[in-house]
Amino acid sequence: MIASGWATTVGVIGWHIGGGHGPIGNYAGLGVDNIVEAEIVVADGSVIQVTENNQNKDLLWALRGGGGSVWGIITNLVVRTHETPLNGLNYRTVNWDGGDMCG
Repeated sequence: MIASGWATTVGVIGWHIGGGHGPIGNYAGLGVDNIVEAEIVVADGSVIQVTENNQNKDLLWALRGGGGSVWGIITNLVVRTHETPLNGLNYRTVNWDGGDMCG
């Protein structure tokens, strides 16, 4: 399982570098916290790998810090996976038509 969101108007990479708030954030962390590696095309046109452990880790830190698209075009992400919680997940839907709740 990966940390994910619920907005259908944001792509996977945009969600991750934009913070990555989602329904399992308390369990798995934010999307930005779960980026382990990225492939990015930088301003001079070169394609570079950024990883947690060695290659260009300062740039990975910058991607996680917000404004990820400022540094280049991200073409690939590797994200951390998580075990499903022991008791599973719950999903609830609440519908409200916007009517007067006080009257």
